[in-house]
Order: sequence, then structure tokens, then C-alpha cells
Amino acid sequence: MIMNPFSNSSRARERFLEAILQSAIEYAIISVDLDHKVTTWNEGARRILGWEESEIIGQPIGVIFTPADRETGVPQREMTAALAEGHADDERWHTRKDGSLFWASGQLMALRSDDGELEGFLKILRDRTEQRENEQRQRVLMHELSHRIKNTLSVVQAIISQSFRSAASMEDVEQAISARINAYAHAHDILLQ
Repeated sequence: MIMNPFSNSSRARERFLEAILQSAIEYAIISVDLDHKVTTWNEGARRILGWEESEIIGQPIGVIFTPADRETGVPQREMTAALAEGHADDERWHTRKDGSLFWASGQLMALRSDDGELEGFLKILRDRTEQRENEQRQRVLMHELSHRIKNTLSVVQAIISQSFRSAASMEDVEQAISARINAYAHAHDILLQ
């Protein structure tokens, strides 16, 4: 059985939902009316995007999109997708009040009345800039590691080839390869120091 966390009054329910909305500080939670104007703005939206609630209520939701996304109709396409699918996933650059960009992932959902009439939209975003930068650094490091491994294998191949060319016996080849690979490993140690 699920316990009711608030009394039966609708005001208590409103206070309960408002407390949840305002405590979700890691998420920008924004509602938008049918004219695409911001109608609610939680504390997470203020922290992530920079506008105070009093500055943004009544403003077009497009201000949080990059100029390029606004020009190409991304906000409208998101709303169309939310209407068709019930939600639209969002993973792109967004704009803060100060003009800086941040990478966000989130979702836009259609808000409907009990009768099923469209009343507006709910947009939920999370700042993923740090995660995206970490993933980008990891891709660069993996590319660099791959490049270095290929270079190392080329050097080893050259060591083996050179050792066979200059050796008189298989014993000489084995000694030459071992000595050259040890010298190569030592050179790597010196570079790391």
C-alpha cells in the first residue's frame, strides 16, 4: 500500500510538489505555455542557466537555445516531436544568461489537461558539460594510445628485420633482438622521466 505523504487538501499537494520541484537543483525544470513563454522556473534552472525566476517568466523559451538552433527551428521541432511522441529527447549545446554555452541532456514533454487538451510543455535539462569534456578527453587519449602502440609495433618490426639482416646465426638474432628491445624500453623510461 502506498502511503499518502500529504493531507487530502489540494493546497498541501501543491506545497508537496513545489518542494520536490525546488529541491531538484541538479535539474533545470521549466514549464512553457502554448505561446512558448516560460511559466515556471525552478532553482535548478536558476543555478544551471543563470536567470532569476523574475527575469525569465514570460520570456520565450528560445533564449536558452543557441542562436544557430533558434535559426534552424530546433525549439519548434522539439515541440512537434513532443506532441507526436509524447516526449522529445534533447542533447545539445544550450545558452546561459551570460552567453556561455553548456552541453545539456534532457527531455521536453507535452503537458495535457485531464481532458487531453494541450496546455503547454515541460522541459527538463541537466548540465552534462563536464561529462562530455571527460568523454572527449578519453577519445583523444585512446586515439593517442592507438597511435603510440602502432609506432611501437613498427619499431619492433624494424628491430626484428634489422637483427635478421646483420646476424650470422639464430643465436646472434636472439641476442640482437633482445638487446635492441631492451634499449628501446630503456629509452621509453628515460622519456617518461
